[in-house]
Amino acid sequence: MGFEPTTPCLQSRCSSQLSYSPGGPQRTGAVDPVTAVTGDPGHAAGVVSQPVSTVPSMVIALPDTHSPEDAEASTGRLLFERLMARYERGRVEPMLELFAEDAEVLAFDGVRRGRSQIGAWLAERLDARGPGFLVSTDRFAEDGDVVRFEATVAHPNGSVQQVYGVAVVADGLIVRYLPGLLADLNGDA
Repeated sequence: MGFEPTTPCLQSRCSSQLSYSPGGPQRTGAVDPVTAVTGDPGHAAGVVSQPVSTVPSMVIALPDTHSPEDAEASTGRLLFERLMARYERGRVEPMLELFAEDAEVLAFDGVRRGRSQIGAWLAERLDARGPGFLVSTDRFAEDGDVVRFEATVAHPNGSVQQVYGVAVVADGLIVRYLPGLLADLNGDA
């Protein structure tokens, strides 16, 4: 099971095709590693070659409430897509550019205020699991200046997680962000 050999990019405004190269067979029931590649420089994250893992029969995408047929993506949707594309790259500075100078991250392990503290928090997250490859946007909703999402993300270390985020947006930047983990699909949580 897992992914098809060629799949459309999961970001709504992207027409790239993602191809997956399966890893060697594993008879232990472990997760088969794959590499996701897009050669299209127009992809939201640029050219991507990222090793990720799938969990067959566990990666279940819920319907995306955002229609790709919409003529224009909203500011919140574009901000979400930029955040996910930059997360795939695994560099702090480009992600940090999406946060206002006085932004706050309200996480269970503490509150971070300002770009300096948020940058340190992002670096810790990247050090712990590496960049995250967006497998699917499971749910997305936008109500004025509030953006809510649930997504499935795979990491180079083989972990696959369902995450959520609530962001308050002003002037095209995140001013308040509440991230969280819904499920660790590898059973580590």
